[in-house]
Amino acid sequence: MAASFAFLGDIILAVGGTPVTTPEELSSAIRERAIGEKVPLTFMSGGLYRTVDILLTAPPVSPAALQANKKKVGAVLQP
Repeated sequence: MAASFAFLGDIILAVGGTPVTTPEELSSAIRERAIGEKVPLTFMSGGLYRTVDILLTAPPVSPAALQANKKKVGAVLQP
């Protein structure tokens, strides 16, 4: 089981050194990366700034779900 590193209410500030301030910027920063790539994720948690390396993996989805969510991006992030 993967260790938890982020919690509800944490604020993601950057992906791979690229600042993100909107959900669209976060999605774009993730889409620019390759599945299997380790990327530093910077966020604020409990008033403290933290950076952890995450591994981008493809989300487990069915072809029907992909068709229904063409405009959405998703990734499973693992520390």
